[in-house]
Amino acid sequence: MQINHLDIEQQIFIIKLGEILFSLPHLDSLKLNTISTSYPRSLTEEELIQSYCLISRNKITEVCLQKIDRIEEAYFILALCSHIEQLRINSLKNINVELFLRSFFIEIQRREIPTLKLLCICVPTADDKMMKKLEIMIKNENLLWNFTMKRLMDQIYIQWK
Repeated sequence: MQINHLDIEQQIFIIKLGEILFSLPHLDSLKLNTISTSYPRSLTEEELIQSYCLISRNKITEVCLQKIDRIEEAYFILALCSHIEQLRINSLKNINVELFLRSFFIEIQRREIPTLKLLCICVPTADDKMMKKLEIMIKNENLLWNFTMKRLMDQIYIQWK
């Protein structure tokens, strides 16, 4: 039997997530409620490096995060899933959308992640004015080239080549 999708409905400590992913090498998609790098204790640098080494072999291409509290949680997913193609975030809890997108796109350029081509974020306050503002920011700051943005209700989809 081969498991292709994993849905973790509770907050999970990053070390535990690493152990689970290491034991499920055929996962294609992952859905997480929230991840924690500090519960039940803070990670040492050595543990963090070991976690990355253990789980960087996974084949996960689609990730859905129910909510993130810090931008670094999205960065961790980028490090965790080196084959990621699609990332969906259902709640940017207390994170400014512009700040998140600017930081996120700078990070994917820095990490050179060629497989990631689609980001979907849920923004309850999304409207046409916000979409235009985000599009102008992305273009003016050269955060992405050859991209499209669409809004369906409160979902913002950004796709690039």
